[in-house]
Amino acid sequence: MVVGEIILRSTDKAKTVELEGRVHSISGDLVDKVTALWCALDRAHFSVARTLINLGKADVNHGPLHPLLIDATIRGRLDIVEFLVENDYADINETKTNDENKSNCLIIAASHGHTQIIEYLIKKNVELESKTCVDENTALAVAAIGGHLESLRLLYMTGASSNMGNHTKKTPIALAAENNQLDVVNFLLEQNHDHATFDDLELGVALHILSHKGTEEYKPEWVIQILRHSFIKRTQLNISKIIAESIAVYNFQKECQSIDELDQIQHNADRLYIEALLIQERILVLRKDESLFTLLFEQTNELIGKGEFDRCLDLTLHIFHLCQQFEVHNCHQQFFWVFYTMFNSKMSIPVDRFWETCDLVFKPSQENSNDFHKRDARYLLATAGKMNHSEISLILRELNLSEDCVANIYNHGSYPQGTCTPKSDRDLIIVTRSSQSPLKFQSDFDYFHGFELHKLFNKYDVCVYSVENFQLALEKNYLFCVQCLFLPDEFKIKEEIDFRITYLEKYYNTVRIKEVAFYEMLSSFNLLNRPQDAFYPKCSSTENETNQPLSDFIFKNLFHGIRFLDIGEQLIQTRSVHDFTRVSYILDEMKDIRGDPTDESNKHRVVEYVRKKSVEFKSKLDALVPTNIIKGIFKVHITFDCKPNSEQVIEKLKKTCQNTKYKIAFIQLCADKKKNNLQQLIAFSYYHGEYPSIIEHCERKIHEQFKNFNILRIQIKSLGSNEGVPQTDIEKQLFWNEKTCYFEFHYRIVLKQELDGNFLKFLQKRCESYSTYKLYLSPYAFKQIDHKKFHYIITMRLFDVGRNEAFQMNNQVVKYYKRISFLPSKVEPEFIVYDTNIDLMKAENA
Repeated sequence: MVVGEIILRSTDKAKTVELEGRVHSISGDLVDKVTALWCALDRAHFSVARTLINLGKADVNHGPLHPLLIDATIRGRLDIVEFLVENDYADINETKTNDENKSNCLIIAASHGHTQIIEYLIKKNVELESKTCVDENTALAVAAIGGHLESLRLLYMTGASSNMGNHTKKTPIALAAENNQLDVVNFLLEQNHDHATFDDLELGVALHILSHKGTEEYKPEWVIQILRHSFIKRTQLNISKIIAESIAVYNFQKECQSIDELDQIQHNADRLYIEALLIQERILVLRKDESLFTLLFEQTNELIGKGEFDRCLDLTLHIFHLCQQFEVHNCHQQFFWVFYTMFNSKMSIPVDRFWETCDLVFKPSQENSNDFHKRDARYLLATAGKMNHSEISLILRELNLSEDCVANIYNHGSYPQGTCTPKSDRDLIIVTRSSQSPLKFQSDFDYFHGFELHKLFNKYDVCVYSVENFQLALEKNYLFCVQCLFLPDEFKIKEEIDFRITYLEKYYNTVRIKEVAFYEMLSSFNLLNRPQDAFYPKCSSTENETNQPLSDFIFKNLFHGIRFLDIGEQLIQTRSVHDFTRVSYILDEMKDIRGDPTDESNKHRVVEYVRKKSVEFKSKLDALVPTNIIKGIFKVHITFDCKPNSEQVIEKLKKTCQNTKYKIAFIQLCADKKKNNLQQLIAFSYYHGEYPSIIEHCERKIHEQFKNFNILRIQIKSLGSNEGVPQTDIEKQLFWNEKTCYFEFHYRIVLKQELDGNFLKFLQKRCESYSTYKLYLSPYAFKQIDHKKFHYIITMRLFDVGRNEAFQMNNQVVKYYKRISFLPSKVEPEFIVYDTNIDLMKAENA
C-alpha cells in the first residue's frame, strides 16, 4: 500500500521509480546503482515488485549492470527468475547482458553452474544453441570451460550439441581440455566415443603446439597430459587412429600410435611440433576442411624465414597435391606468395628445383597464356595477374556495371610493379562506355583531377573512367592512366579499345611527359610540409588514405614519385613502358632505411635518399629533353674580398680590368655614416651565350683573369627578357632550383649625395608597408668606381613564380611607387641562374 501511495502522489513517477541508490543485498554484499524494484526482488517482496512494475512502470531491464533477469541468474536466484518469467515481465531468449557478448540467461546460468536455473529454463523452452556474440560459445561450451559438469550433463542430455564449434572452430571438448577440465573431457568422450570427438580433442592440442611453441603461453606438460589421456580413453573405448603414410615433408615421421611412442618424444620440442602437424593434417584431410591450406601456407612462410627452401618446396608440392585431392582451385594467390617471397629473399635458393616446382604448380593457369616463361620476377608476377572471371563479375555487379558496357579493365599498381605484399590490394582501372561528368582538373596545373575510386571487399581499389574521360586523361599525359596502356598482356584483363594508337599519335609529347613526371615528384615532396591533421593532398596513388597513417601515405607516395620519373624516362626513350619492375628495388631500400614504420626517427634519412634518387632520375630526363635552356645576354657579377687593405685591392683590380669588358663597382653595406661601414668590391660584365654552357665558359674566364684575387661569390644573371627564361610558375618550380634560381627586380634611385639616415628610414618603411610582393630595401649604396653618383637599390626577389607572374608583380610595384611619387629611375629585371655563395645574400639582408 505504501509503495502504491508514493507512486500515486509522485509528480514524476518515472524518476521516483528509477531512482538509484546503494544498499546491502540479502547476502550482505554492498551493491551500487540499484533501484526500488531491484531491492524488492532481492528481498523476495514480489507483491511490492508487482506494484512497482504494474503501477510505477518500473523498468525490468534497469539493473546495476545488466537486466534484472540476467542479474538474478548471475546470483543464482531462481525465485526471481521464476517471478519475472512466469509473469511475462522478461523474455528468456531476448533478454541479454549489456556487454559485448550479449549472452542470454541460459549461457549465464551455464557459466556459473546454476543447474536449477538451467533446468527451469529448459522447461520454459529456452534456445539451447544460442551463442555469445564475440566468442560464439554456446551454453554447453561455457559450462565446459568452467568445468560445471552437472550443468553440462543436463544440457547434453537435453539435446544441446557437443560438436558445435565457436569462432575459432573449437568444440566444447577442446575448450574443456584447454582449461584442464578433465572430468568434462571424460564425460564427452564416454558419451560420444566416436572419431570426431577424439579428433576435436587432439586437434585442439595440435593447434596449441603450432600456435604457442616458443612463447610464454606454451604448456608442454598440459600437451602431454591431454594426448596421454586421449590414448587411454581410445584404448578403453576401442577407438583407433587412421595413420597416414610417412612423407618427406614431415621428415618421414609417423604420428604416435601409443603412449610409449608419445613418451619417447615428450621432451623433444621439434618432434612434438611435427606430431602436431601430423595430427592437424590427419583430421582436417578427413574432414575436407580447407582451413588446412591456410595453416600449411603459414608453415611455408616460417620455413622461408629460416632459409629452409628445400623443405619449403617439399611442403609446397605437398599442398599442391592436397589441392588436387580436395579439388580446391582457390589457392592461386597463396602459391604465388610462397614463390614470390622465396624469390625476393636475400638468400640463395635451389634455382632449378624452384622453377620446376613453380612450373608444375602454375602450369594449369598458364596453358593459354603468352610466352612469359622467362625465369624472372615477371613470370611470377604474371601468375598473380590472373583473376578469375567470377571475381570480375562480382566487382562489376557491386558497381552496377554490365560486362557489355565495360570496354577495358587494367590491373595496375603493386602487382605489375613487383612491390606487392600479401596484404596488397588489387588496383583496377575500369573504362566504361557509360557516361560520366567531365573531369575537372586542379587550377594550378591541368593534371590532377577527381575520379571515382571504390574500395571493394577490403581487397580491391577500383577507379572508374568513362571512355571520354580516360581519353581526356591521356590527353593530359596523366601517367596513372598512360602506364596502363603498356601493361603486360596478363595484366590487361579486358581490352576492347586499344588506346595506345590514339595516345601515341595524338597526345604523346616528350616535354609534357617530363613536365608531369617532375610534377608527380614535386607533389610527393610537398606532402612533407602538410600538418598531421590536414586532408591528404592530391596525388596519383590509389592508396586508401583513411585506412593508413599519414606517414605511411607519404612514404608510399615518395616511392610513387620516383616510379613516375622512371616511367617518364621509359616513355621518352622508347615510346613505351617496357619494365614496370625496374625501380622496385628502391622501395626495398627505402624500407630498409626506414626500419620500424612506427618509428619516425629515420624519416629524414628516407627523404634524403629519395631526394638523391630524384636528382639522379631528373638528370636523366634533363639529358633526354632539355627544358632549362636560356639564350641571350647574361650579366656576370663577381664579389671580391677587399680586406684588409681595400685601397690596394681596388687599385690592383682597376689594373686587371683595364682593356676588358669588366666594370668595377663599390658597395657600401651600410649607408649610415655613423656606423662602421662594411664594404664589398664587385666587378660585372655582360656576355652573350646560352645557359647552361655559359656557366663553364664564364667560370673558366673568371678564374683565369682574377686568379690573384680572393673571390667571394660569382653570380650569373639572365636578363629577364631572354628566350628560355621560365614563363609559368609551374615551369619554374619543376625545372629550376628553388633556392638558387629566382627572379630579381632592382629599382634604382639616383642620388647626388650620400643617403642620410632619415631618408633611409623613410624608404625602409615604404618597402615594409608594401608587403604584398616581398619588397625589401637592399642595405647597400651602389657606386661605380670613378663615378660621382650613388645608386640606392630597392630589390624584389621572387622564388616561386615564372616570368609571366613576376612581370605582373613588377607592374604592380611600379604603379605603387608612381602613386607615392617615388618613381625609380630604372628597373632591372634579372633571372639568377648561378650563384656560388647564396649565403652571402642572407648576410646582406641581415
